[in-house]
Amino acid sequence: MSMVLGGLLGLAIEISNLEMPFFLEEILLGVLCSLVVAYALGKIQEMPDGLLFPRLGPAAAYGALIGLCLFGIWYTFDPSVGFVAIGSIAGVCCGLPVAVSFGLMGGQSRPLGALEFWNVLLSLAMGAGFGILVAMDSGDFYLVPGFAGILALIPTLLGGRINLKEILEHLEWMGH
Repeated sequence: MSMVLGGLLGLAIEISNLEMPFFLEEILLGVLCSLVVAYALGKIQEMPDGLLFPRLGPAAAYGALIGLCLFGIWYTFDPSVGFVAIGSIAGVCCGLPVAVSFGLMGGQSRPLGALEFWNVLLSLAMGAGFGILVAMDSGDFYLVPGFAGILALIPTLLGGRINLKEILEHLEWMGH
């Protein structure tokens, strides 16, 4: 649902020919994807407005972060796809964490929390560090935003919930 929704929002931005800087269009696309998915899921679950509206602010902030990551990828690698593809990617990357936070994949329904934001921010920092190392070797610092954006989107594909402690415990168990 979120991928189709993101594609449709991207198509609307492409058709409307907004006169905005590209990075603002991408951030707007991320915010719209997160907000619409969060609102739609809340209405599907028949959530009262008192529980739904406090979830929309964190969803919008998370969407802005996703839009910023997507901008980094397009800034560096400049793929030849349009806003429909960008919106579809934004829909997936925003939709999975929102679905997890609304309890659709197990667990209780709650607003997006600090864990989702920290996972993306730490991955963004790791990607920037990796990009700087590669850039120092190649002399091409345009790679930094792209690597940062790609690595930052990985937690979003896992619903924004990476529990490193559980992963390490599982790997330790497999080593025995």
